[in-house]
Amino acid sequence: MVEQLLDGDCRALGQIGRCPQLQSLKLQCWRTADHEVVSSMLDHGLGECSGLTSLHLCGFEHGWKTERLTDWVSRCTRLTSLILQRNEIGEEGCASLAEGIMRCSSLQCLDLRLNKIGPGGARKLAHAVSFCSQLQSFNIDGNNIGNPGLVDLVMALLGCASLTSLSLSKNKIGSVGAKVLADGLGRWKHIVSLNMGYNCSSDGGAMFLARSLVECQALTRLELERNDIGALGAKELAKVFENCKLLSHVNLTGNKLGSEGGGYIADVLGSCDSLTALYLGDNSIGSDVKKRLALAPNLKHLFYY
Repeated sequence: MVEQLLDGDCRALGQIGRCPQLQSLKLQCWRTADHEVVSSMLDHGLGECSGLTSLHLCGFEHGWKTERLTDWVSRCTRLTSLILQRNEIGEEGCASLAEGIMRCSSLQCLDLRLNKIGPGGARKLAHAVSFCSQLQSFNIDGNNIGNPGLVDLVMALLGCASLTSLSLSKNKIGSVGAKVLADGLGRWKHIVSLNMGYNCSSDGGAMFLARSLVECQALTRLELERNDIGALGAKELAKVFENCKLLSHVNLTGNKLGSEGGGYIADVLGSCDSLTALYLGDNSIGSDVKKRLALAPNLKHLFYY
């Protein structure tokens, strides 16, 4: 595996073509001066790496053409993991990327966080994702896809019955999008981790999600920080604590639970045998409720300041 690419190391990429058995390639180009040189080397080298199953490109933010993604990904049809973080793909770049993804029918992990994709880019990606029936993990954090983009992606992911991890933080998703996501959760019975942090689902969105999550018995990790969730949403989410017996990590930091919402959570902690980490900071929870929360038997990490 190539772990990191720095100034002066670009020439090493020219040797990739001599490693036909290479299975995993990871390039971080945060400090690389000439991205065009890197891209040219990849153009040459990846053509010989037909056995590549994991491709991770991070930090190609300047001086390269996203159209090349189509060519690179298309050559690696055996990919099971594709991670493209901080590459400024943008809406237009998604059209090229989608063509490549469609050819990776064995893809299990797709990570596209922080790429300025937007709702238009999400729509272009959705069709390609629908071909990835074996997808288990999907991350599109920090792309501002909004409700329209989420709708398109959820519809595409409905055919991914094996989906276990879904990360959608920082995407301007409101209660309308949360309802669509909740409907999708009815298909993903094996979901283990859901991250909807830093959105704006509010009480309504939290209630929609909670009513579906209670059926997700494999759920272990739930991230809903900073979503404007109040006491009404907390009341429904408390049922998730009760019903999801494997739940071990919940983050509700920076919402609007107040003492009433915090109380609903405190009421059910006694039955949460697997819960070891609970984050409730910045929720204006009163001291009496904090004392009740501290009595939870199995919590190793409790934050409510």
